[in-house]
Amino acid sequence: MGRAEFLRRQAERLRTALQQSKELVVHPEEELVVEEEAKTGVQNPANLATWQGLVEQRIQDGMAQGLFDNLQGMGRPLNLYDDAFVPDDMRMAFRVLRSNNLAPLWIEVNREIHEDLARLQRMRGTAQQRWPRLPSYQRERLREDYADRIKEINDKIINYNIMAPSSSVNMGLLLKDEELAAFDAATILTQT
Repeated sequence: MGRAEFLRRQAERLRTALQQSKELVVHPEEELVVEEEAKTGVQNPANLATWQGLVEQRIQDGMAQGLFDNLQGMGRPLNLYDDAFVPDDMRMAFRVLRSNNLAPLWIEVNREIHEDLARLQRMRGTAQQRWPRLPSYQRERLREDYADRIKEINDKIINYNIMAPSSSVNMGLLLKDEELAAFDAATILTQT
C-alpha cells in the first residue's frame, strides 16, 4: 500500500467516524458545559472529570448502538509494527533490521556518538587524576589526544546529521575551545 492509498483510507475512516458520531445522542449535561465554556471562552479545569465522564458516556452509547461492531480488524491483534510511514522501498530492510535487533545506520551512529561522549568525559576525569604525576611532555600529549577525540566526535556528528532522516534529530557539534577550556579547568584544579 502506497502513501496515497494510506492517506485515502485514513480520510475514509475519518469521514465514517464523523458520520457515526453525528448519530450519537447529545446529552443535556454536555450542552451545559459547552454553553458555559462558550460564554467564558475558557475551559473550566473543574469540568475535566465531567469531560472524561462525557467521553466515556459517548463511547458507551456507541457500543450500545453497535457502532464499534464491524470495525476493520476486529478480533485480531493490533499490528504494533505498522510501517505506514516507512517508504515502500525501505520496509523490507527495516523489518530485517528489527527482526535481528538492529537499528538503521543513523541510529547506530547516534549510539556510537553518545558512547564517545561518555568516553570523553571519562578521559577528562582520568586526566584530572593523573595530571599531578605526569611530566609536562605527557601532559601536552594528553591534551592533544583530548583535542583529537573532540575532532573525531565532531566528524561523526557531521556524518550523523547527514544520515539522519530529519533535522529535528540533528546534533550540535562540540565546541573545541569550550571543551578544551573544561579540560584545562579540570586539570588546573588538580595542580593546585
